[in-house]
Amino acid sequence: MPFTYPSGEVIKQGDQVLFHGVPGQIKFVVDPLSSPDDWFVTEYGGGAMLLDSEFLGRFL
Repeated sequence: MPFTYPSGEVIKQGDQVLFHGVPGQIKFVVDPLSSPDDWFVTEYGGGAMLLDSEFLGRFL
């Protein structure tokens, strides 16, 4: 099952979001059902990577 926002929309790469009031962008999403052998799924059960300009910076 894909990860979703509280509104029910699927979380996708490139989405612009606010994380604790800080603007950011979803860099990638790892879904356990579509990527069961991915190392991130094995270690953490899936999730998303968020880039933000305030704390982490942009590495593009």
